[in-house]
Amino acid sequence: MAIFTQIKFQVRHVPDPANPTQVQSHFTIGPQGLFAGGIVMDMVIAVDAVTAQTMQNGNQIIPSPISAKALVDTGCTVTSIDQSIAQQLGLVVRGMTTTHTAAGPTNSSQYFIAFSFPGTNLQGRTFHQVQSVNLTGQPFQVLIGRDLMASWSINYNGPSGYVSISD
Repeated sequence: MAIFTQIKFQVRHVPDPANPTQVQSHFTIGPQGLFAGGIVMDMVIAVDAVTAQTMQNGNQIIPSPISAKALVDTGCTVTSIDQSIAQQLGLVVRGMTTTHTAAGPTNSSQYFIAFSFPGTNLQGRTFHQVQSVNLTGQPFQVLIGRDLMASWSINYNGPSGYVSISD
């Protein structure tokens, strides 16, 4: 049995009416897709500048950035990456924290990363603290938390399937 799912997806960039020097990115993904899958964006994750400089000074190869799917998750306090991304990039643990998940509290490593959103005009961050979680089996490898969303304006129109994010 084959299943075919088609979700209308469109990205438009328009001037921000409140600040003409800035640009808003508008995403249209259809009401069924929005309801079923949430807001999922492409994200590129790399080692932060300090880690890259340390690796370069130690004659280590700086890992290539990783492309990942990121879910905008209003229930997530701190932006979180799958543990496999931290391993692939060879990220340095910068601390530990207790993360409260649907399955209960768990210990999580904290890392600094650089990230961007290809195909949009949303600002990437060159230095941002995230935590690692187990997202095995999910259709995304990153949970965008309220720490990052705090710098965004998000318009979510469920009936039309229209999402607009600007920073």
